[in-house]
Amino acid sequence: MSKLTLTAAAFFMTLGSAAVAQTPSVNDDEFLMKAAVGNTFEIEESKLALERASDPKLKQFAQQMIDDHQNALQKLQNAAGDAKGKAEMKLDQPHQAKVDNLKTFNGRDFDKVYIADQIASHDETVSLLSDYDQNGQNDDLGDWVDDALPVVKQHKMMIDAM
Repeated sequence: MSKLTLTAAAFFMTLGSAAVAQTPSVNDDEFLMKAAVGNTFEIEESKLALERASDPKLKQFAQQMIDDHQNALQKLQNAAGDAKGKAEMKLDQPHQAKVDNLKTFNGRDFDKVYIADQIASHDETVSLLSDYDQNGQNDDLGDWVDDALPVVKQHKMMIDAM
């Protein structure tokens, strides 16, 4: 082999090793926080939807979100074990701002904003859970993801159809 070929081969092997070394592992505490915030956000917005939505089907969807996400939060806290503090049921500032914004709408305008928020939230949640499913290290959290991901995907299909 020529020096150029060997140099090129070494270069590409180094790139491959660097890519593997840079693959981040999923941090359980960060995952717990994001999963808890996501569930809590969907519950809080759905409580508003029960009061303010104009579409009865949207109110029915909202009630299902409350029921399913309260159940998911309880199971998440159980799966969290010693890291329970990370699965607190409170919103971070960006999600609280979205809830506060939603409070400014009523009727059909409310419906549009709620649907848009729920689509975005379910997209984020599917991504978060799928990432943990592929890269997570905690078996209890992995089992929770295995249960939660199909439900979230079903919710996504429902809200996408509204």
